[in-house]
Amino acid sequence: MLNDGTRNAGGVADGPTGPDSADTPPVKKRRFAPDAASPSFAVARGVLPTKGASLAGAIALGLAASGGVVAAQYFHASLPTALASMIGGSSPASIGGWFAGALLLALGGMCGVIYGLRSNRTDDVRGRYRWWAVAACAAVTLSAAYSVGLGSALAQQLSTLTGFAPLGGAGWWMTGLVIAAGVISFRPAADVVESPLSLSLAVLAVVGVIVSWCGATGALPAGVSEHAGLFEIGGLLCGLVLGLGAQLAYVRRVLLETDGVINAPVKKPKPVKAAKPRADEVKKEKSAPSPAPTTVKFERPTVQSDSEADEEETDSRSARRAARRKSAPTPAASSESRWTDGSEGDAEYEDDDAPRRKLSKAERKRLRKQKANGRYAA
Repeated sequence: MLNDGTRNAGGVADGPTGPDSADTPPVKKRRFAPDAASPSFAVARGVLPTKGASLAGAIALGLAASGGVVAAQYFHASLPTALASMIGGSSPASIGGWFAGALLLALGGMCGVIYGLRSNRTDDVRGRYRWWAVAACAAVTLSAAYSVGLGSALAQQLSTLTGFAPLGGAGWWMTGLVIAAGVISFRPAADVVESPLSLSLAVLAVVGVIVSWCGATGALPAGVSEHAGLFEIGGLLCGLVLGLGAQLAYVRRVLLETDGVINAPVKKPKPVKAAKPRADEVKKEKSAPSPAPTTVKFERPTVQSDSEADEEETDSRSARRAARRKSAPTPAASSESRWTDGSEGDAEYEDDDAPRRKLSKAERKRLRKQKANGRYAA
């Protein structure tokens, strides 16, 4: 099971990916590509309760067994002496201690199975699946240490040597377990997060272990302090059962993903941060001279009166007439007189060299009236 090996990081697709498949829709990439003779997948499919009903039944059976141990310890006073000595207490020699050691061994075996499953993952190029092998070894070691009471013995020796006994000496082995669990379970916890069910069971398992430690140190309310032993063994057993259920839920998720029933979790891309300007560019921008401000001058518009506008119109009309006279050829002199209505003005009767006067205000007014009446043809 531990020799399943690793796969290349190329990934496995469910459809064609060659050059002739340009028009085909994008295929779904699978993360697990197990061999037909993989022992880990064989055990997961044929031995472990990974179906929905079987998984729920296994968890319920484990919790019921834990509750039975707690109940037997609660009523051990009414039992025969020989039987009460075997059931009562949370020592490794009791039934509760034996059950806890067996659950720790089961946790180690499940870590080994998950190690074999994770070794068939195609995108794990850094070998992070090996942390599951480390967790399996740690679980087996912890089971052996709990069965012989090694934690309590070491805590007593350290308290004697240092003269410091935190939490009645239990603080020594609690601190060691927290540090070891934080280092070893960091990578396995990242895999368990992929399954919501597995994550929920793992959180409940941690809560159960905390309750067990509260019972071991006597950190309980005054009303239930007399049942500290029940909380200690009951919280430990329930936490181990829920931890085993979390591992089974993760195995179930791996099998469903391998069969293509569910998709692999998609990681959200990290937002791209804007590139900061370099220090030399900032210095150049600061040292560059700022452009001089440009001033815009606005000219005040001039308002002309009606008389000034009429004078300018008359001057421009006179200038146009003079330009036409200069450009037009001079007609031959004729002794015959012809009648005119005065529309041509006095241009033919005035000398070209004589200075022309401007029309008076009355004359301009009369011309405007003629234009209005239509008797003046421009």
